[in-house]
Amino acid sequence: MPLIPNSLLGPCKDNGPCPAGAQCYDRSDTLRPKYECICQMGMVMEGNRCISPPPSTPTPRPVPSLSPAIKDTVTALTRTASFVLIGFVTATLVLFAVLKIMDPGRFIHMNIEIALLLAHICLLPTLQHSETACRNISIFIHFFYTAVFAFFLMEGIHMYSLVSRVVPRNGMLSNMGSFMAGWGIAITVITFTVSFEYENYGGDYHCCLQMDTGLMYGEYIPVVILSIITFMLIEAGSNVDDDTMTKLSGMGGR
Repeated sequence: MPLIPNSLLGPCKDNGPCPAGAQCYDRSDTLRPKYECICQMGMVMEGNRCISPPPSTPTPRPVPSLSPAIKDTVTALTRTASFVLIGFVTATLVLFAVLKIMDPGRFIHMNIEIALLLAHICLLPTLQHSETACRNISIFIHFFYTAVFAFFLMEGIHMYSLVSRVVPRNGMLSNMGSFMAGWGIAITVITFTVSFEYENYGGDYHCCLQMDTGLMYGEYIPVVILSIITFMLIEAGSNVDDDTMTKLSGMGGR
């Protein structure tokens, strides 16, 4: 027999004896009157009341969707790529140290390499079983990759100051100035995002940022802003007219 909601007659008159949040359906037959209370809006019946369903049991960590063979292959490829990058970056840093190349431009490059090296070292551990360790790793990964883009900006400022002849050599910022600005930008961004989105660092199945939360904006917006400013400086430097540029006084000997 089809369900007839909220009958004007019979057991479902005025929604019958059903609790709040439930709809009464008249299921009377020729033998006796009957009714059925069905909870609405996704609620479930418990006892004689409608309640919101309890949260489902979280999927066990780490992600169980990959078969062991595929998971081992993915892990091996990821770690191999990280080890290759770590090897090349380490070799570059050794060259910087051996050749003692510490002019402002190379110093900025060295900081980019250090940030990349540390970011990929953070990708190596498998810490999905520890929520705290996984969250800390994701914070460090966010920090080091933000530092990479911050030093890209420092490199853009350095290139613009040389190409536009603002200063004759060595750029506008000293090594210490570039160091403080690059790492300072990364620290500022991470401090802000951790203050508001700490719980969203470290996902259920990975030690990275949860991209379905507000933390996504804390990652993308600073990187996009830093990239746009860097590209603007590069474009501005390529369109400089040497005849209209004025050197900053007192910076010729740097």
